[in-house]
Amino acid sequence: MSNKEKKQTSPVMAFIKRYGNLMLFALVAFMTVYIIGKELNFNEFMQIFRSADKFYFFLAVLAMFIYGMVEAWMLLVLIRQRYPKETYIQGYTLSMIGQFYNLVTPGASGGQPLELIEMTQTGIKAGYGSAVLVIKTLLYQLAVTIVGIYGVVFNLRLLEHVSGTSKAFVIFGLTINVLGSAIILIVALMPKVAHTIVVWCVKLLAKIRIFKDEEAWLKRAENFIDDYAQGAKNLKENPWQSLMLLVVNILDIFLYFSITYWIYKALDLHAYNAFQVIGFQAVLYLFYTFIPLPGGSGGAEVGFAVIFGPVFGQGKAQVAMVIWRFITFYLVLAFCGTYIAIHSFRNQLQVAKNENSKKEGGIEEGKG
Repeated sequence: MSNKEKKQTSPVMAFIKRYGNLMLFALVAFMTVYIIGKELNFNEFMQIFRSADKFYFFLAVLAMFIYGMVEAWMLLVLIRQRYPKETYIQGYTLSMIGQFYNLVTPGASGGQPLELIEMTQTGIKAGYGSAVLVIKTLLYQLAVTIVGIYGVVFNLRLLEHVSGTSKAFVIFGLTINVLGSAIILIVALMPKVAHTIVVWCVKLLAKIRIFKDEEAWLKRAENFIDDYAQGAKNLKENPWQSLMLLVVNILDIFLYFSITYWIYKALDLHAYNAFQVIGFQAVLYLFYTFIPLPGGSGGAEVGFAVIFGPVFGQGKAQVAMVIWRFITFYLVLAFCGTYIAIHSFRNQLQVAKNENSKKEGGIEEGKG
C-alpha cells in the first residue's frame, strides 16, 4: 500500500478507533429494541403496566440508585486510607463513571480506565488509584461468585423449567466466574506461582503465533500480577475492613438483584418469595455476564425470557423484561450520562475560571 493510500484510510481508522465502541453499542441497542418491539403487543403491555402497583416500581428504581450509592461509599472507604480528605461526592462521581462506561463498552472494559483518569485529575496518584480499583475488582469478583453459587445451589430444583442448552450457558457462566475468582486469588496470594504459569502461557501462545510481541505481553502480564499482588497485600493489612467490604459487596449485589423481585411484586405475583426471585436473577447474571457486548445486550434479554418466562407467566414476562431492562440499563445510562456531562461541564468552567484568574494576575503584575 502506498503512503497516499495510508493517508486516505487513516482518518477512517481513527474514527473507528475513537467511536467504534459507541457505534457497536448503538447498533446492538437498536437491534435489541427493534426485536423486542416487534414481538411485543403494545396494547397488552400498556394494559398490564397500567394495572401494576407503581409503588413497587419505585422501590425497584430506588434499589438501583442505592446500589450505586453503596458502590460509591466502598470506593471512598478504600481511597480514604491514603487520602482522608476525599469527599463522598468524589466517590459518587467515580461510581457514575464506572457504571456508565462499563455499560457502553464490550465486556465492561471501559469503566476502570476512566475511573483512574478521574482519580488522577483530583490529585490521587495513579499507582494508588490503580490499587484501589484492583481491590474493588477482587472484592466484587468474590462477592458475585458467592451470590452466583447461592443462586444455582438454592434454586436448582426450581430451575427444572430451564432447557438443557440454557442450563449449559448457566453452568458455563458459573464456571467462568469461579475460574475468574480462582485466577485472581492465585495471582493475588501466590504471585510467584502465577508468574510461572503466565510466563509459560505467554511463551506458548507466542510460539503458536497467537501473540506476536512476546516481550510486550510478558510486561503486561507482570504488571497485572504486580497490581493484584499489591491489592491483596493491602487487603491483608486491613483484614476486618476487607471482610466488611466483602459483606457489603454481597449485600449490595443482593440489593441490585432485588430489582426483579420488586417488578415481580408490582405485577401482583406471589408464587415465589424474594430469595427465590433474587436467586433466579443471580442465575440470569451468570447467563449473560460473559457475553462480550455492551451491557450484555441480547444475552440479557434472551436469558430473562428463558429463566423468568415461567416465573412471570405468559404476557407478564415480556412486560417485566422491558421494565427490568429499562431500569438496569437505559435509565442508568441516561442518569449517569447526564451526571457525567454536568460534571465535565463544571470542570471545564473551573478550568476556564482558573485560566482567566492567571491572565488577570499576569496583567496586574505587568501594571505593577
